[in-house]
Amino acid sequence: MNYAIRTDYPFRTTKKVIMKTKLSPEAKAIRDFYNTHNVSVVVDSVSDEAELIVTEVKDE
Repeated sequence: MNYAIRTDYPFRTTKKVIMKTKLSPEAKAIRDFYNTHNVSVVVDSVSDEAELIVTEVKDE
């Protein structure tokens, strides 16, 4: 019978195990955009049309 046991160790391998990878430039730009802007979606219940509202966050 095969089963898995949860541990804090990665699976054994002969290859180098990368625990953390760097973000791609595109993913970093998306993250920075969402950190500096508020994005909200408003849906009209009658017409089922969605309106996307993006506002920049002001530093206080």
